[in-house]
This record gives sequence, structure tokens and C-alpha cells, in this order.
Amino acid sequence: MKRLLLELWAAIFTDTVVITISGCMKKLKVTITIVKNGIHGYICECDYPFGHFDLGGSGFTVEEAKADCFTFYNEMKKEYPNESFPESEVSWVYDFPSFFNNFDFLNIP
Repeated sequence: MKRLLLELWAAIFTDTVVITISGCMKKLKVTITIVKNGIHGYICECDYPFGHFDLGGSGFTVEEAKADCFTFYNEMKKEYPNESFPESEVSWVYDFPSFFNNFDFLNIP
């Protein structure tokens, strides 16, 4: 029963997207956690230890934080042109506030 509840929890609070980066053959699986950052909005943190930077982002909404995260990733590709940036499969993990911000149609008025 506990395992079923954990699997249900993971299915509800995880969202997966694939980022395609042209010219790359290898696929990198990363998990990015989005959490509410008090009154400052939301922050993203990646579990993968990139060599020269920590992938993350922030914004007043979950969508802004995700966009900031992708913008930062693209800036790092320009900053380190000799590095290999593989195609990435991103699994998103949300805390409760960020989940309901991202899926606001579930909010009860």
C-alpha cells in the first residue's frame, strides 16, 4: 500500500519534458526540482553536477522559473563553446505550492 501511494505521489508531482539540443547524440536524464521561495517566487534546482555551473532558475511563477532555467542553460552553451551539451530529458518535481501554480486549473476558487 505504501509503495502504491509513493508511485501515485510521483505520478502526480512529476512532469517530464525533453529538451532537444541539436548536434548531440547522447541523452542526459536530469531532475529539476521547483520549490516556492517565500515571497520571492519560485526556484529551480538541477540534480546533475555540470562541470562549470549549477543549472537553475528563478521567477515569480513556475513558468518564469522554467524559462529562466532554459535561458541559463543556453547561455552556458555560449559561455563554454568547447563543452559538450547533450540532449537532455528533464523530469520536473514540484513542491505543493509550485505544483498548484503550474497546474492552476486544479485550484478551487
